[in-house]
Amino acid sequence: MKEVEKLNRTLNEIAKKNSKVTMVRGNVKSVDWGNKTAVVTSLVDGLDYFDVSLGLGCFQQKPKKGTACVIGLIDGTLGGLLISADEVEELVIKEAGFVLKKDGEDLRTVLNDMIDEISKIFVVYGVSINVGAMTAIKQRLNIILSQ
Repeated sequence: MKEVEKLNRTLNEIAKKNSKVTMVRGNVKSVDWGNKTAVVTSLVDGLDYFDVSLGLGCFQQKPKKGTACVIGLIDGTLGGLLISADEVEELVIKEAGFVLKKDGEDLRTVLNDMIDEISKIFVVYGVSINVGAMTAIKQRLNIILSQ
C-alpha cells in the first residue's frame, strides 16, 4: 500500500474517532535518515518525541540537527509527523518532478539556457566562450538558488 493511501486511511480513522491533532514547536535532537525518523525536543515542556516521521508519500525532508521545527501529533498514535523545519539538509521528492521558481525565473529554463550557451563553445587558438552570456546565466541562477 502506498504511503498516500496509508495517510488517507489514517485521516479517515481520525475523522471517525474525532481524535485531537496537536502541533508542537521544538528542536531536532537527532535524525535517523535511514529510517526517515527524528527525535524532537519540545520547546514548551522539554519532552522528547521519538519516531517523528520525516515525511509521507512523495515528500520527505531531512532537518538539520538542532534546528527549530513544528511537528504534528495525533492522539492515540505514536511518533508524529515533521510539518516544517527552519533548516533542512536534504529534500526528497519521489514519483513526480518538481518546479523551482523564484522572481519569475525557472530553474529548468535557466539550466537549459546555460547548456545551450556551453554548447556554443568553439575553441580555436584561444577563442573563449561568451563570458557576458555566462555571467548573465550565473546571475539568474543566484536569484533562484541560495547558498
